[in-house]
Amino acid sequence: MEIKTDYPCSIAEAKGILTKRETEILHLIAEGFKNCVIANKLYISARTVDTHKTNLIKKLNLECASELTCFAVAFVNELNAILDS
Repeated sequence: MEIKTDYPCSIAEAKGILTKRETEILHLIAEGFKNCVIANKLYISARTVDTHKTNLIKKLNLECASELTCFAVAFVNELNAILDS
């Protein structure tokens, strides 16, 4: 499966506009965790996670939760590539 790379907001732009909490949530989304697990890991409610995800979709100009998941994977992969080099 090929991961989409042509998002309305580039990964470089995202690094500059996301809060620390939003970045944490993106990492956990990329790892495949559901809202309730993300909530437990971050000591927040599942509803707060859902609100963060909605805000991320808007902030990154994405269309839906599945696109957010794909973006999260691409975002984390790029960060890991930078750290590995």
